[in-house]
Amino acid sequence: MAVNYSKKQEEFANKNYYGQLYNQKNLVLNKILKNIKYTKNKFYNFYNKVKKKFIRAENEHEISFNLKEINNLITRKQFKDSGYFFIENFLTDKCYKHINNYWPNNCFFYAADSPLKNYNFGFRYLNKQFTNSYDFKKNLAITKFYNFIISKEFEIQINKSLGETGYKVFSIVASSAKKDSFLIPHQDTTVDDIHVRNLVNIIYFVDGSENAEESGSTGIYDDPDFKKLIFVPKTIKNSALIYNSKMNFFHGFKKMSFESYRKAISFQLEKN
Repeated sequence: MAVNYSKKQEEFANKNYYGQLYNQKNLVLNKILKNIKYTKNKFYNFYNKVKKKFIRAENEHEISFNLKEINNLITRKQFKDSGYFFIENFLTDKCYKHINNYWPNNCFFYAADSPLKNYNFGFRYLNKQFTNSYDFKKNLAITKFYNFIISKEFEIQINKSLGETGYKVFSIVASSAKKDSFLIPHQDTTVDDIHVRNLVNIIYFVDGSENAEESGSTGIYDDPDFKKLIFVPKTIKNSALIYNSKMNFFHGFKKMSFESYRKAISFQLEKN
């Protein structure tokens, strides 16, 4: 859940999501706009539920997912010094082409239900459970990728890159973003949770428009208003942003431009 975001960006997010008529002082109008949006989302998800039934499941593909070689000396130092690092060419070329070519149809992604995280989600995995198993059965490429992400092999590789031990993936979600999608600059609730001491978030950018900054390139900021940029990826094609969720910085992306798009898979790791 997003916390510590600015009121200015919250107002922008609400108008972007519910419409320009949204006004924090007009509670009656806001309720009407929220009900309209809720109804639209329900219809969108119902239409996609029907559409899924007519999409054939993929044929079985023989592929083993692998990371491209990572310079762990560089990633360890940057993670220790700055709390984040960025990897271009995250998967091997063959693996990247496979996950991108067999990316799920948009009907498998559910309508955004929050103005603060305004993009479509699907294929949730949490605490060893795959939700909506029907969706996974029809999309073997993403299922195999998830199984790689929760494998011991990936766990060993990513811990080496972090310069740590004991980090395990417990949550994964895929997302599809397009024009007008928006992620408010925020911190995660865990930033102030004393019971969660070590948490890492990885955003794997599968594919997106050439102009990354206008296409959902999640950046790291020193403030909640996009003013003090620390880092923003310049490519969202087969790249990954890895950061410490307990650090006191903000992450988000600006409203996506016309005809832009982004495919991404995010996963969280906690240290035992």
